[in-house]
Amino acid sequence: MIASDFALKFFETAAADNQVSTFLKIANQGEAPIGRGWRLYFSLGLTPCDDTLLRKVLIDGRYGYLEPTHHWQTIAPRTSHQFQVESWLFSGMRLITRQGFFLTQVNERGEESFLGEPTTLAPELQDLVYIRNTWIPDMTPGVRITENEPPKLVPIEQTTIPAIKSADFSGAKISLKDLEVNTCIEPSVKGYEMEITDKSIDISARSEADAFYAKQSLQQLRNQKLDVPIGKVSDSADFEHRALFIDIARHFHGGAQIKKIIEAMSRYKMNRLQLGISNDEGWRLEIDGLPELTDIGARRSRHGPIYPSWGDGPEEVSGFLSRSEFIEILQFAAERHVTIIPEFNLPGHANALLRALDKTENWQLTDPDDTSEYRSAQGYSRNVVNVGLTDTYRLAEHIISAVRALYDEADVPLSFLHLGGDEVPMGAWLESPACQSLQVWDPNWDTSNPDDQAKATAALMSYHYEQMVSLVDRASPGTTTGFWHEMALHGDDRSYYNVWLTDQGDRTALDHILEQGFSFVISNASHLYLDMPYTLGMQEPGLPWANYVDTEDIYRFDPQANWDLDAHANVIGIQAQLWTETVFTSELLDYYLFPRLLAVAERAWNAQPDPGSWPAFYSALSETEINHLLELGIQPRPLKAQA
Repeated sequence: MIASDFALKFFETAAADNQVSTFLKIANQGEAPIGRGWRLYFSLGLTPCDDTLLRKVLIDGRYGYLEPTHHWQTIAPRTSHQFQVESWLFSGMRLITRQGFFLTQVNERGEESFLGEPTTLAPELQDLVYIRNTWIPDMTPGVRITENEPPKLVPIEQTTIPAIKSADFSGAKISLKDLEVNTCIEPSVKGYEMEITDKSIDISARSEADAFYAKQSLQQLRNQKLDVPIGKVSDSADFEHRALFIDIARHFHGGAQIKKIIEAMSRYKMNRLQLGISNDEGWRLEIDGLPELTDIGARRSRHGPIYPSWGDGPEEVSGFLSRSEFIEILQFAAERHVTIIPEFNLPGHANALLRALDKTENWQLTDPDDTSEYRSAQGYSRNVVNVGLTDTYRLAEHIISAVRALYDEADVPLSFLHLGGDEVPMGAWLESPACQSLQVWDPNWDTSNPDDQAKATAALMSYHYEQMVSLVDRASPGTTTGFWHEMALHGDDRSYYNVWLTDQGDRTALDHILEQGFSFVISNASHLYLDMPYTLGMQEPGLPWANYVDTEDIYRFDPQANWDLDAHANVIGIQAQLWTETVFTSELLDYYLFPRLLAVAERAWNAQPDPGSWPAFYSALSETEINHLLELGIQPRPLKAQA
């Protein structure tokens, strides 16, 4: 049996109600028949609609294989079989073809041998004309089949992104190179004020960061001749927290790419970058005293212990930030007034952490007597640390202390530390003797009763929250903790919460946040998840589980009106998220982020959208800022030509 004899092809056919049916064709290109005794591995998730001939075996996450059943019908040379597969979000998208396919042969004793990668043929997909995800709000099928059209050229000029709040220019210009720039820090000033005369540029700013933002505005105000307009500027940010989250765990992106993004963020006055250091698929930061976290946790391979995911093939993939690289990023960001917020996700999303430390005798992170069964939203059956074990918190304190040491070495404060807390699967810990021995456990709970399951889980999550926040206070005094919104039901006002709900999501946690007056960050998946596709289209990357989001959609997003909030005092800002399940390359990272991130920056600085100003924003984007991104080495998604 030869791997290249297997020719795989996805194709789609039209079905009723504007749906499509998706098929995987297995063709025999060899000279020998294809019988049983093989396995076709995948890492993106592939499910036959009928398991009569092909059986799916899920190993962990979305990694598994298809193998012939006893009913398998041999494929003769130059013939093929086809199998309908579930597609849902993949309909009409080439992403379905990135499965990381490889083949193994299985002998009569059940022993496997690696064959290699099959031949993959170009797919035949149906054009996307209708939105097939009913979760997407305010869009009936077929409403928008292309991205929003660019505005017509109009005699409106926005010279900076984000727009300056108040400017009074005389119409005259002066050469920037002839002017002295004077800066004065005045805590009484709101944001910054800048006066440009024919003799000097005088900046009064509340802080060093605001003075930096004034100079960013000045750089954008100048033209190609280095002339700047004479006049006065008064400007300030509406939100304290103007942030971006990048997941570097699912697919790793290194220091050079992160620095480019920081450089762009600083130009557009964004001030916080949350780095997703850990997740089920990888651990991406070197931690002193824990070499296993990167020796094992930063590698994925068909040999395990962390298996391929999100389209990985049979080859090993790896990558992490060394201590020196991370220190360099911290210093680079601090010089540009960008705060780095590291995120280590606990207690869930810990598959990589657990597998990395499995072979050590120093850490007991799971209860060996725990018979609980669960599977996470991403398909993992062992991705939760045990919240009842002291080693869980001993390890967390070790990691936090090591990270604090990196910040100290960089001479940068560890102002914020994000501890995840999201998507803990129901069923975890319920049968753990270690958890049942805690004082928070009620011995009268019946773990087969759904109500008691919920009570037990809530009590254990609250216990975990208290332990984590307390140890952060010990290991890194002065550091504020952040969590995703799920933890708000178990936390208090010592932390802030990123609310990633969709427009139509369950408001339970959000309502609790509002009732308790907790600080939170609007991180709405329907508008601020930048791994969503820009628009419908076969070539467009991204999985539209929450929405389709182009640059104009974000520009018109009104965070103040989001989720019908009654009060805004506790909204500390907005944050865009880029999860990297489908971000396989640095080029794709640029594509997903830019130019959409500039619209995020606009809305983070100026909270209230002005629909009439979109043409002016687009003018600044297309005529100036795209070129600046290119100068930074960023390859943004091309803009559509203006009318």
